[in-house]
Amino acid sequence: MAGTLCMLLLLTALTTPAYTARILGVAPFPAPSHQILLTSLFKELANRGHHLTVITPLPLKEGKPPNYVEIDTRVTHTPGFDVTNSCSPFFLGDSNNMFEVGEISPFMLFLMMWNMGPKILESTFENTDVQNLLHSKTEKFDLLITETFFNEAILGLAHKFNVPIISVCTFAGFETIGDAVGNPYPYSYVPNALTELNTHMSFLERLQNTLLNTYSNLGHYLYYLPKQNELLVKYFKDTTENLPYVDDLVKRTSLVFLNNHFSYSFPRPYVPNIVEVGGLHVKPAKKLPQDLQKFMDDAKEGVVYFSLGSNLQSSDLPEYTREAFLKAFSKLKQKVLWKFEADSLPGLPANVKIQKWLPQSDILGLLSTQEAIYHGVPLVGIPVFADQKNNVLKSEENGLAKLMEFQNITESSLDWVLNEVLNKP
Repeated sequence: MAGTLCMLLLLTALTTPAYTARILGVAPFPAPSHQILLTSLFKELANRGHHLTVITPLPLKEGKPPNYVEIDTRVTHTPGFDVTNSCSPFFLGDSNNMFEVGEISPFMLFLMMWNMGPKILESTFENTDVQNLLHSKTEKFDLLITETFFNEAILGLAHKFNVPIISVCTFAGFETIGDAVGNPYPYSYVPNALTELNTHMSFLERLQNTLLNTYSNLGHYLYYLPKQNELLVKYFKDTTENLPYVDDLVKRTSLVFLNNHFSYSFPRPYVPNIVEVGGLHVKPAKKLPQDLQKFMDDAKEGVVYFSLGSNLQSSDLPEYTREAFLKAFSKLKQKVLWKFEADSLPGLPANVKIQKWLPQSDILGLLSTQEAIYHGVPLVGIPVFADQKNNVLKSEENGLAKLMEFQNITESSLDWVLNEVLNKP
């Protein structure tokens, strides 16, 4: 008896308690660059034993754990609005060319996003499976994890299920994101992410930064949040009681994950419940497909990888810009891998290989700035819209990249910048 008791005590001492949760994840913005960080977080939580229900317009194609359930919002019931191509109507009007976005001022870009966000969220709410979740009387969760990107009404889910909120910002963030947890945002040295400013601002630049942030704050609270509150009331008034104003829900945020890192960013103050998680999604490179591996192995002088990301298409480049790249690449002793979304490209040099899809995560990484740092690869950054220029400027200031203005791309300017990056470490 004594031996049995001792054995039980020993086994009790050796056991480790495991705490798992039912987590509701929401990633409504239909852009791969926004989904990458969130998907990596959700999959890792599932791999650690938590049960995930994820609302997303870009469901996983493979590698989905058994305790990972997705609500696919690609199919929408909002008339005239396609969530899988949601950016184009707001940024481009009747055009299909994202390169036109670069000429839009930060003031207009904020206005576009204030109108775009509610449309995307309304499309998400109209999804049949999301509607079933909103009206469920039996579903229970322990935590809501959601992207915070012009979608505040989604926090009605936290009120319905009475759960804490973790917000994930997939970029460095605006002032209003920090407002959720009372974070300061000094205009004197923290530049707005949509500007070309850095921490060494002149008086006029600080004035410019102050004006833009004042405009974004006024627009956010007086114009934009009322739109989100309308959605909150429309979709939650019949499914939950004592519904608060949308900004009161925002203030219930317990924790903010920020896709940023002090090592390559501008200095800024953070309260304890803002946590930088830049690079969270980065993983060691996997084995390449055989044809790509041979192409890279045969490149004795190295390889230049050229991609315009998930929101911009190389096939949409103006013809004169495309010709400039072809001529500049043809002079390189390195080989070039080019993510090009058409079947063919006239005048393709012998040292250039094009493919509609390339395993960028294994060649370089997925979110170009962070992966380039992780893999030790120098960058030539060509910012076109939103916070891209701010990101490239930070990288250039840290000696990680060279900035090439899109409107200044010529054969000679490409020759110069490629020589600077490839031959002058």
